[in-house]
Amino acid sequence: MTLAKDIQTETNSQGSASNFTTTLKRILELLDLEAEDDYGILKPTDYAFKMAMNLVVEAYEIMGNSFPLGSESTDEKGGIRIAWQKRNRDCNVRLFCPSSAGEKAYIYHNKGDESAVEYDVSASNLFQWLEWFNTA
Repeated sequence: MTLAKDIQTETNSQGSASNFTTTLKRILELLDLEAEDDYGILKPTDYAFKMAMNLVVEAYEIMGNSFPLGSESTDEKGGIRIAWQKRNRDCNVRLFCPSSAGEKAYIYHNKGDESAVEYDVSASNLFQWLEWFNTA
């Protein structure tokens, strides 16, 4: 957890990366969830957690202060979903980090009636779609 504190200290000293810091804290908070409930696994798997952290940190390194605020959740298998959504819900980007290497990660994006799924998941592709989100 020192990574989060180091990043928070660094971003607070810069004074303008609160969206990134909040998104990162929310991913870390997923680790504090109960292991599972009646519907499935609540706590993310190590695989999903590491993938989500790496993609978000690397995308932030490219984007800097334009990184948008994300909202995180887990699925019933321990995968992580991060959603970036406009207030009017007309435009969003969703990153899915699966619970294991046997499943596909993807980036879903939509604006109005147009939507698509990208299976080439990398920090640079996440950056591209978050930049698109910021300007949509």
